[in-house]
Amino acid sequence: MSLISDRMRELNEDMHKTKYGTGGGSWAPVVIGLVNASRWGGDVAIKSVLDYGCGKGFLKMVLDRDFSGQVKVWEYDPCVEGKKELPGPADLVMCTDVMEHVERDSLDGVLAHILSLTRVFCYLAINMTPSGKVLKDGSNAHQLQRSAFWWSVILKDKCLPFIPMPVHDRARYCAFLVSKVK
Repeated sequence: MSLISDRMRELNEDMHKTKYGTGGGSWAPVVIGLVNASRWGGDVAIKSVLDYGCGKGFLKMVLDRDFSGQVKVWEYDPCVEGKKELPGPADLVMCTDVMEHVERDSLDGVLAHILSLTRVFCYLAINMTPSGKVLKDGSNAHQLQRSAFWWSVILKDKCLPFIPMPVHDRARYCAFLVSKVK
């Protein structure tokens, strides 16, 4: 299973040497809401979070501050030094501003990898529009610029139980909460 080609890894590693990958902290309210909702008397409580495609790691910084160690937060990014080690599973996998960077040939492998790391929920927030960033080879940083409908078909084809989630900018983003709870 290929998660990223050598060519794309090199291009993204180069981009991550700039201010690229700094938006993760803006998704902290979503994580906080999901963690708090999971504590409302159900059988499932989110005690660990994996930031899949963490970039510079701003989501972890915010969550570590806000949760004061009550929720473990791990990071993984195949293109960022110090964050390339394959992680273990987490109750909640946050995958924000990541899927649009995945090469089409690697999409099935990446989704399978994300789901293998998901114990309870996976939150996917996907930018559907061209990026303002261009990779060294001249291609747009967003490899997959697809509609919310296209992404929902991909998830449905994988027989994944999901619900569309509200997002702050529906013109640019779509989001899905994928459940592994039976």
